[in-house]
Amino acid sequence: MNEQKKFRWDFWTTAVLFLVGAVWFVRDFLDEPKFPFEPIIVFLSYLFLLTGYYIFRNKPSEEGETTASNQSAHKIWNIGKIKTANFSIYVKGGYIMALVGLLAIGIWQKNEIKDLLGFNRFFRAKDHNFKILVLPFKQICNQNGKNYDAGFVVTERLNGIIDKEHLKIKTHYWESYDFKDFNDETAKALRAYHNADMILFGAYQTDACSGDGSQICINYITDEKWNMGALGNNLSRDYQKGGLDELKTGKLQEKIENLAIFIALVAQIKSLNHAEYLKKLQTILNNEDFSRGSQAAIYIEIADKLREEGKLGELLIQYDKALNIYMSNNDKSNVALCYERLGSTHTALGNLDKALAFYEEGLKLTKELYAAYPNNVDFKKGLAISYSKLGNTHTALGNLEKALGFYEEYNRLGKELYAAYPNNVDFKNGLAISYSKLGNTHTALGNLEKALELYEERNRLGKELHAAYPNNVDFKNGLAISYSKLGETHTSLGNLDKALAFYEEGLKLTKELYAAYPNNVDFKNGLAISYSKLGETHTSLGNLDKALVLYEEDIKLTKELYAAYPNNVKFKNGLAIAYSKLGETHTALGNLEKALGLYEEEVKLSEELYTAYPNNVEFKNGLAISYSQLGCFFRDNKNDNQKARIYFEQCQTLWLELATSFPSYVAFQNNLAWVKNALEDLEK
Repeated sequence: MNEQKKFRWDFWTTAVLFLVGAVWFVRDFLDEPKFPFEPIIVFLSYLFLLTGYYIFRNKPSEEGETTASNQSAHKIWNIGKIKTANFSIYVKGGYIMALVGLLAIGIWQKNEIKDLLGFNRFFRAKDHNFKILVLPFKQICNQNGKNYDAGFVVTERLNGIIDKEHLKIKTHYWESYDFKDFNDETAKALRAYHNADMILFGAYQTDACSGDGSQICINYITDEKWNMGALGNNLSRDYQKGGLDELKTGKLQEKIENLAIFIALVAQIKSLNHAEYLKKLQTILNNEDFSRGSQAAIYIEIADKLREEGKLGELLIQYDKALNIYMSNNDKSNVALCYERLGSTHTALGNLDKALAFYEEGLKLTKELYAAYPNNVDFKKGLAISYSKLGNTHTALGNLEKALGFYEEYNRLGKELYAAYPNNVDFKNGLAISYSKLGNTHTALGNLEKALELYEERNRLGKELHAAYPNNVDFKNGLAISYSKLGETHTSLGNLDKALAFYEEGLKLTKELYAAYPNNVDFKNGLAISYSKLGETHTSLGNLDKALVLYEEDIKLTKELYAAYPNNVKFKNGLAIAYSKLGETHTALGNLEKALGLYEEEVKLSEELYTAYPNNVEFKNGLAISYSQLGCFFRDNKNDNQKARIYFEQCQTLWLELATSFPSYVAFQNNLAWVKNALEDLEK
């Protein structure tokens, strides 16, 4: 494009933009008689950039020289009065005018611009305090000889409570709010815009209060994220009403203050003294006229927060309280929810028989609900979850055939839900998980080819979910786990090169997850497991030095996890396994004393786990493996058959019990046969 054509293009582009800006200006002005600064800013910004472009584009290369652009400009603009003018003067003048215009609009419309950019929000979105915005009540309240708006008095009283109780709550009193077109929807919009969790406001402008001003009314709107069952967005849809004296003493707003404090306490469970926290919550529950349903919802909320802190024994108390209320109300859906939560808690405590009983009660109710309402998607999903929980429990108890039946039901419902709602990512992810559960069970039953098919389906769905939602960490983590499962299966089938490739894909994802979320213990544990799996494969391939490096990374992470969470049995068991793997590698490398120390650390942890959880099949099998490794070590490396026999006999006792109790477990049968041969060989 030559200079003249380019200049014409720029000229007409500017003209069109000017016309669009003018139309936008008129439209905004007719819609609402205010200064339409947005289109003007856009237009002047474009002019600002365009003229700046001409200043640099048309700058003479030497003093006095006229560029081709200016020559073209002279020809195009050689009309009327503009015959000999240097066009760059007009360009620079327009540039300065555009800049002055932008500055003028910025000063004139600074409040509107702040609104547009969100600079005048009272709270930051990332502020984790419970944030309360108080609006003026337009009612004067005399306190300590001075007149204040009632809203200010409420704010000051709240601040006093916050300081006394050391609560993470922030308040802001918006003295200048004018209540134009104010209603519940306006309040919700204000709450969202200013990043507040709660808005307190007077209701003098509604029919809820007397028109003569003898009463003050107070109400609130809370963020939907604080919705706790029947509480909803409001403790009560009725305004709290009372006189000025009641407001001064705090009686009027006490209910709403308690709700704000309650929510703040729930949100801060990890940073508060636990006993003090429960005492405060219980006081609020006792003093307030919450409905029975609301009380139950609060107990569930408390329990869910306690779970994060690991207070499992106290969890049971809260769930029991909620269960009793829901049962008295004949609320089957929430009773089933309580059964599921109680089952999960007893599972975490190692009480598998109790967990099984609760899960079976939950399954019975969810079946009834689904039979009565077969088109209710939530009941169908709840039934699928019940089957999954029962499958998990029977797996832990060693009842693999029963577990397989429950997982097949889980998978069947998952397929139906996903087929009916193919765009629902939760259903798709649920189906992927069901394939993984089935794969695990078939692996334990020795059906490796079947397990491989199921893991491939899980991996396929995991890839699709991660590709569609690359920022979803759960989908990314699920895909990483699916790679690990494929690696394990190919290892068992003897396809070590394929196993290595899958483990490396899994390690790549777990590294990314841990790097992005270094405080996430599950991702940290997942990375440790990835290192361990790769170490196993390199051991099988004979790459002992590489395996050693990977096992050392594994044990470093597992030590950190166990040190930070000494009551977490999963991390304790992971550390025992890490000691075992590292011991095997040092044995193979000839570092016998180091290997012996690692084996002894493994046995110590395994014995503690089995003693604390004698019904846990995994821990019992882990201890048997620990004894077998020490037996092999003393037999092969120390020529001490007497010590070897002691350890072999100990693991034989455990594997005999496991093989007898759980005949479906192929691994237990194989291990028992192996240790019998080992003992027989010692006699030779």
